[in-house]
Formats: sequence, C-alpha cells, structure tokens
Amino acid sequence: MSLILNPPKKPDGNPLRDVYKEAFGTAVELLIVSAYLTSWDKTIKLNSKCKELTVVIGKDFGITRKAACRDVLAWLPKDKKSDFLVAAEIEGFHPKLMAWVDAAGKRFVLLGSSNLTRAAFVKNYEANCRVEVPKKEFGQIRDWVYEIRTQSIPVSEGWLNKYSEAKPPPRQPKGNDYEPDPSADFKLPRTKNIEDEINARQLQVKQFRKIKRAMRDLIFACADGKIRSTSFYKRMMELWGNHPSRFQWKGFERKGKSANWRETCRALKSILEKPSSTSLYALDNEVKWQIDKLHQAGNPTRGSWFSEMLCQFFPDRYPVLNNPVKAWLHHIDHHSPRGASEGAKYVDLAQKLRIAVRKNKNHPAKNMADADRAICEWGIAH
Repeated sequence: MSLILNPPKKPDGNPLRDVYKEAFGTAVELLIVSAYLTSWDKTIKLNSKCKELTVVIGKDFGITRKAACRDVLAWLPKDKKSDFLVAAEIEGFHPKLMAWVDAAGKRFVLLGSSNLTRAAFVKNYEANCRVEVPKKEFGQIRDWVYEIRTQSIPVSEGWLNKYSEAKPPPRQPKGNDYEPDPSADFKLPRTKNIEDEINARQLQVKQFRKIKRAMRDLIFACADGKIRSTSFYKRMMELWGNHPSRFQWKGFERKGKSANWRETCRALKSILEKPSSTSLYALDNEVKWQIDKLHQAGNPTRGSWFSEMLCQFFPDRYPVLNNPVKAWLHHIDHHSPRGASEGAKYVDLAQKLRIAVRKNKNHPAKNMADADRAICEWGIAH
C-alpha cells in the first residue's frame, strides 16, 4: 500500500498526479467516480489498449464545472464518449475512487479524499492510498460502479445546456435543500389511443417469443458459416419478414438483400451469446463495439434491423433506431455527446430511454419496445 498525501513535501513532485498518469497509461480497464469535476488535465494519455472505461461525476449543488466537462468530452476517444456520465438519479453522490486493471492483470485502487479538481492536485490537503487488491474485491468495486452507471446518463451538450452551474462560492446544502437534476428527462409522447397501442406492442413481443429460438439458431448458423448470407436473408425473411412480431414497416429490404449478413450475424452472435450474468455495462460495451464495427464496414443492416433484433431479444434494454425515433429525437432537441461514435450514440440513447421509462411512471410504456410504439404513434400523428 502507498500513502499519497497532498500537497507534496517536495515542490517538484506530485505523487497524486503520478498515480493518475500510471493508471491512465497502463489500464486496460479503468473506473473513476468523483463527487464533482472542476478541471481536467487534457495532457494525460489514456492507454490505447484500454477496452473499458467509466468516469462518473456528480452534479449536486452545481459544483461541477461545464468547462471541465467539455474538456473531458474533447479528450475522450470517439468510442468512449458514452462512458463519461453524470449521476443523474443519485442524491448525495460523494465518492472519490479510481480503480484499474493493467495489462498484467494486476488490480489497483486509489481511494481517499480527492475529487477531480485542480486544487486536489495542487494545493488542497488531501489523503489517499493506492493499494493492489485481489480479484474478488475488485469485482465488488466493478459491480458497485456498474450499479451507479444504471442511475447515470452520458454527459452531452444537451445535458450541459440544461445544467445549472453554481456561482462561486458554491452554496452549501441545508436540510432538504436539493436541486433536482435538469438532465435530458425524456417525456415519452402520448397519443389518443396510447394504451391500446402499447397493448398491441406487448402482444408483438409475445409473438416474437414463438420464433425467438429459431431466429437465434439462424443467426448463429450464418455467423458460424453453416449457411451463406443469401440463404440467411431468404430464410430470415420467411421466418420474420411478415411475422406479426415485426415492429417496423417495410424499408430495409432493398439494401438488406445484398448486405453482408455473415458480418451482421457475427456481431449479433457476439452479443446474444453473452451469459445472463453479464453486467448491463459490459453488454452495452459489446453492443457499442459491434455497431461501430458494422459502421466501419459500411454494413447497411446496422441501423433499424440490427436495433430491432436487439429490442426483440432485449426489450427492457435496447431501443429501435428507425426514422420515427430519429424524428422524435430531433423534435425534442436531443443531443448525443459531440463526436461520439455510432455505437456510443446508440448506447447513449438506450441509457437515457431506460431512465425515461423509469421516470415516466404514469406512462403505459414499461420498456424499450413499448417506448418505440409510443414514439411511432407520435410520428403518425405528426
């Protein structure tokens, strides 16, 4: 264990910054939670082999600075922009922790009093310790951070535009004097016959269960090279193309017929074969990576068809990305993190819609599939 006390005794040394450089430079997995963020060192380098990143900040009392958030957004790699989050649904978010795994599989934790502020690194009296931890304890930290992620949303320009930054000096809490989160709290649309439409969608989800196993087997067979892309497309359309479970209208068939379906099926298989114990964050990461791969390959199936399959297999977790949804997002002035990759944008939307479904308690939509039906009906009405 190493004890890090700031300010350092030596004027030319900064052990706290050194630990951060070590973590960022060597981590293949990096987890950071901080009660607030007021500055960010844009010169720090993130290990190019870092596959999993989580940075969660608090927003209580307006202490977090918008400029610092924008510095982080500019610093983040494209595929990590949905991994910088704000604890939108948590009151009293006060942790200061960094945990990481290096390429050799060693696991470390930095725990103490320091938030992500310039003062913490330069002038504040701060006490932290850096310690190597066993796999079990690191797993507990990971699970705890992943739980925090489920109550958080990605930081974006849309959130920053609504966030109220406190004027210095920041006000102090008094009793229940808590400023509610101004985040992108999506108000799911309501149309005249919304209850009937949601009931219809729930019937579609039940209908898909009848062909779920057959669709999964077909996807895996194509992914494993047991059937050709052309054969997959023909058999998939016979199974699902006119099935009552289909959410979307006709449209993708023209481009989809000649698509590289083996590539698409490999991407889906990689997601579907994850065990049920897989954390939501790990599954989000896999979805993000696979969408980005399809995007880089120019595969036309990565949008509405791919997202419908995700929604059909995971109706509580992933939304459909179709033209009505895109129109609604434009209507409500939704913004993903600037410069985010296509996969990161999709995960950003999924994270925000999950919270929207939870917060809109009086709305009949109870999952992503229901929310899609509500949005589609809004599109028809407009």
